[in-house]
Amino acid sequence: MRPTIRTLVLCTLFATLGWGAAVVAQSMQAEVDKHGFTSRLIREDPVAGHLTELNGHYKLRLSETTYEPGGSIGVHNHSGPGYRYIEQGELTYTSAGRSTVYKAGDCVYESGKNIHSGRNNGKGPVRLLSFEILPVEWQGPSVIPVPDSIAH
Repeated sequence: MRPTIRTLVLCTLFATLGWGAAVVAQSMQAEVDKHGFTSRLIREDPVAGHLTELNGHYKLRLSETTYEPGGSIGVHNHSGPGYRYIEQGELTYTSAGRSTVYKAGDCVYESGKNIHSGRNNGKGPVRLLSFEILPVEWQGPSVIPVPDSIAH
């Protein structure tokens, strides 16, 4: 199956079946274009506690991402929802054809479904913290590529 068709089928499954299909599709996904972009996992833990319907199914993840000057990540979405807290610098965030500049101290919510990209147009690094909820089986980055036919 051609990569674009395969990705479209996987996105449809993801939308129809929820995060479970994303876990199956994870090993088949292509890479999202990244330049001057690094991310490191700080911590992740399975959800446990009084919200028993979540226990054993989801995990919370905290990671730190740095965009060097001129650094970017291409069009993508995520395997789960989360907050992005800008610690340092200014991030140009583009979604639905609209660009917004987020500055240190700003917090952005991403549903997991919104298609977006990010770029550091400044002279210094951008550093942000990502707080996400993901399927407990999910390994590696939460970034999911979006087919060109959907992204544009």
